[in-house]
Amino acid sequence: MQGSSGHIFRLRGAWRGALLALLALTGCDDNAVGPGTLRFGQLGEISVDLLDRSAVGLVAGARWGSNRSSVRFFGGLRWSEYKRLSSNDPTDPFRRDRTVRTGIDWTHLGESVFAQIGLEGTINRSNGNRPEYDALSASALVTTPLPKQLTLNLFVLLTGKSYVHEIDFARLVPGEEADNASIAYVEVGRPIAPNLNGAVRVGWTRAEIDIGNAYYERVGISIRLNYRPMG
Repeated sequence: MQGSSGHIFRLRGAWRGALLALLALTGCDDNAVGPGTLRFGQLGEISVDLLDRSAVGLVAGARWGSNRSSVRFFGGLRWSEYKRLSSNDPTDPFRRDRTVRTGIDWTHLGESVFAQIGLEGTINRSNGNRPEYDALSASALVTTPLPKQLTLNLFVLLTGKSYVHEIDFARLVPGEEADNASIAYVEVGRPIAPNLNGAVRVGWTRAEIDIGNAYYERVGISIRLNYRPMG
């Protein structure tokens, strides 16, 4: 969703692999994270590169309105291939996904308030039934100035996701990139130097791990610095 993708918290690469490997070594199960049936202690060695993928896509949109207030409609297609994941179909052996995304957002730029509200739907289909899902996301972003050069940012992203096929065993999915996260934060920032801003953010995240239909939640506070090169 335009304006929100930069705010998505993601558990990537080595951190993701370290988490799964730690759970495998300690024999933990998934009772603490959701209804998935995977028990990590039964996995033995986990290959985190199973989710390596190549993808190509396109997005098109149209906007109507003025510089102060406008509505945008958009849609996109993405084709993904997972060369290390089997489809369990001898005639089409590797997993291939097709994803359709469409949405609408409204943007308003007032004298003292910037606001954006959006709605986005996602349909993912595959040559195997495990990763097929539908998702719907709603988001809102509000930015307004405060006294003493402070700026207040409020952001909410709520997502519902459902798998098309219910199965009794674990499914391996790129959880942090599968349009599934719900996020909310409050951020207060101000300029520190001509090319440096600082901010304090309090946020909440609920997102899917690499095991489908299993989620983690996180609440945290962070200090953020935004540097812009001079010139």
